[in-house]
Amino acid sequence: MCSATGTAQKPGPSPKVPFVRVRWSDTTLHITYQGKIVDHDFRESAPDEDRPEYRRFWPGAIDTVKTQRLFENDGQVFMLLDVRGPSRGPEAAGSYCGAGEEKALVLFHLDSDGLLEEPQVVNYESCLYTIGAPDDSSEDASPASSSSKQLVVKMFSFTRMRGPADPKDFAVNRDLVTVEARFDPGHPKLGLLVEGEGGRLQVCKSLTR
Repeated sequence: MCSATGTAQKPGPSPKVPFVRVRWSDTTLHITYQGKIVDHDFRESAPDEDRPEYRRFWPGAIDTVKTQRLFENDGQVFMLLDVRGPSRGPEAAGSYCGAGEEKALVLFHLDSDGLLEEPQVVNYESCLYTIGAPDDSSEDASPASSSSKQLVVKMFSFTRMRGPADPKDFAVNRDLVTVEARFDPGHPKLGLLVEGEGGRLQVCKSLTR
């Protein structure tokens, strides 16, 4: 079992600094806060087909967890993690996405009694769902500290059909959509937002021939 630790900070002359520990095994995160353990298995149930592909995260395992933001607000903890792992298990190494990778931002909102709501997920890179970062984007060479109030922003692209799926029209009836996921520590209760979600997503590039 792997593990990572962190502290959440609250502004003020004598800030309360709660301790949060994150461990992981297989496809499950084990989060310990104030003596209570919260387990979240990304493969506990099949992906919700009613959700956009970027709201589904289905790794074959978890191999890396990085804390992006971690702080306390009004007695509640907000923890944004970058969770990564292979798309498939080792038994599928020679099959589709056998060498692929899944990467997601995952926002946990909890207090001393446990989770206050289901974690929010944005899968920003995925072999399984054909999601990737724009060609001109790169990893942040100097990431902000986990207690920073700086915005967290990830751009990613995915393919969207314009109408009902039809194998005959798949090659021409689709758009490559580039959007932006963001989390604002100054307004944490807004959650993990995706530009245009619930409305009209901006089409940055068309694959129509």
